[in-house]
Amino acid sequence: MVQRVLSRPALQLPPFALAEQQSDGIWLVFMPPDPLGSVWRYRVLLALALGSAITLPLAAYVARQIAQPVRALADAATQADLAGSGPPLAVTGPREIDAAATAFNAMRRRLADQAAERTRMVAAVAHDLRTPLTGLRLRAEQIDEPLRGRMVADIDRMRSMIDDVLEFARSQQAPLASATFDLAALARECAMLASEIGPAVSCRAPVAASCVGDEPAVRRALINLIDNAQRYAGAAEVAVRRVGPTWSIEVADRGPGLDAAECQRVLQPFARAEPSRNRAGGGAGLGLALTATVAQRHGGRLTLTPRAGGGLLVHMTLPTDSDSPA
Repeated sequence: MVQRVLSRPALQLPPFALAEQQSDGIWLVFMPPDPLGSVWRYRVLLALALGSAITLPLAAYVARQIAQPVRALADAATQADLAGSGPPLAVTGPREIDAAATAFNAMRRRLADQAAERTRMVAAVAHDLRTPLTGLRLRAEQIDEPLRGRMVADIDRMRSMIDDVLEFARSQQAPLASATFDLAALARECAMLASEIGPAVSCRAPVAASCVGDEPAVRRALINLIDNAQRYAGAAEVAVRRVGPTWSIEVADRGPGLDAAECQRVLQPFARAEPSRNRAGGGAGLGLALTATVAQRHGGRLTLTPRAGGGLLVHMTLPTDSDSPA
């Protein structure tokens, strides 16, 4: 009788068990049917769904409030430079994020102040050195040849080194201008001017290449690359082409070239090629470092690659104007 009652499909009871010990010592256990769609399961699922509907939007909002300041902090750290350019990082979010943003702003101000102080010190030293160099140059003019020519050349080389050091210090601290200019026209102009005062420089570039950045800084960087190719290899080849979201500037030569290890080393400040390859001599080893700094501050990069058959390929990338055609 109990079994027939508990076995009715329409009977909805919570889970339980009914046991009775028989005369022979065996327990007889009765349990109601437990279909998959029982009421208690529906109630549990409904409670979970309601709980999720209430907590998930709240959790998403809290996660967003935490993630946005962290993402802003990461972006600001990526774009930070010694010039301290750009607005300070907004101090918003949880207390810990506020503390991190405040510390980051203070750190950026300290770096900018230290870079400015370093630039002022270098400028003062350069100014003080120019005065005795000018006196040495005047005295050297009174000496007979061939000693006079060698002394004048050494003095001019020292003055050039001082100018390179000063320009390198300023390049890392001075803010970049941001304007749209024609990179193709700039490359053709630099190649033409270099050909007039040195070995021939060919240029392959599109009709126009709209680029965003600091045109004078890019001009100096390109002139540095062409000048290196002319001094070390003679003729140079300049090419401008579109590569995805960037413009690629390539300066190639057929000089003595560099091996892979030297290609990385000469990008560091005051690093120069081995004497066997540095045919031009002189220089403070800052030309490529200056160019690499310009590329990096524009969001690009500078790479050196040995060419098959001898020579060197210098590759610099710069951002395109978003409105320029692909």
